[in-house]
Amino acid sequence: EEGFAYTAREIQADKALRLLLTAPRSAAIDSVVRALSAEISGEYLRAGQLDGQVRADLTIDELIDWVTEQQHVAIRLGLDEQAVRLWVRRFVNPALRPQNCAVPPRSELIVLFRDIGTRVNELGGLFQGIQAEIS
Repeated sequence: EEGFAYTAREIQADKALRLLLTAPRSAAIDSVVRALSAEISGEYLRAGQLDGQVRADLTIDELIDWVTEQQHVAIRLGLDEQAVRLWVRRFVNPALRPQNCAVPPRSELIVLFRDIGTRVNELGGLFQGIQAEIS
């Protein structure tokens, strides 16, 4: 998720990154992007497989190819950081989850509860503001 969010945030400011990721697809560009993806996420995917959080029925190369393609989709959709985080949580993470896993991995639950906590705090502040206006 962080990699997707970083790309969504930085693609607007970094001309070289924008050119690399938005140029017409070619074997050379795909090769560079795939190599970067493998370097950045390969060890995490491997660790996730060993920990049971990432499906093990696919090879690391297959997972990297798929995740890289999802990154291209997010870029083509022009998602901002918030939208890309939601998209990753709804579509990318569930596809990476082991197929027999009914419960999201602990890391996803932590993010979900953190988001819920943020929303509860926002609602609490809104409620206090309304209460102050009424008083």
